[in-house]
Amino acid sequence: MKLIHMPLVELVTAYPDVAVVLQSHHIDIQECQHTNLAQLLQNKNLSRENFINELQKTLITSACAPYKAIDVHTLTHDIIRRFHEPHRAQIYGLISEARYIEKRYAEHNSCPVGLHVLLIEFFDDLANHMEQEELFLFPALAAAANFNMFSQLALAHHSHDRHINMMAKLNTITHHFNPPSNASVRWQALYESLLEFVLQLNMHIAIENQLLLND
Repeated sequence: MKLIHMPLVELVTAYPDVAVVLQSHHIDIQECQHTNLAQLLQNKNLSRENFINELQKTLITSACAPYKAIDVHTLTHDIIRRFHEPHRAQIYGLISEARYIEKRYAEHNSCPVGLHVLLIEFFDDLANHMEQEELFLFPALAAAANFNMFSQLALAHHSHDRHINMMAKLNTITHHFNPPSNASVRWQALYESLLEFVLQLNMHIAIENQLLLND
């Protein structure tokens, strides 16, 4: 199940640190236990930008915790299964939907102009990065190769920095993934999917930076 569609009670069970963010925004977990993130973000009284930023930090903390004591082979296998494969599955659908929304609502004041072009650039870079990790970096790390991997690690960190910058651009173009009040269901669904992608990619990057590329 997608993060944004998980009932809050399930989200907190899977990512315990999220409870801190909910409490800081005066959200009663028991009262809203069947509410999901997508529904919660529709609350106009919620400070959307701050909430998403704080949510991301706590998701990262909870996501990293289970991997701290496992071996590199298991970690890299899990990264591929949990992040690489889902990212690839999302790519073309998001580009197609962004292209449709830009064309269909070209005259709308909140039209996310340039979104599909940014996604094409972003996903080309991300797909190449993940392929290089799977073919070269991950096997070398799992084998504990006894050669200097400084350049490979530096390249991976540089790629992550580019992806973080691209996510910031996504955030700007979509106004924190917040569609206009009169947005169609399809427009709303696109922004929900983009938010899901960003939440997952931030966890993906943090797990690699903190637990795999920290040598």
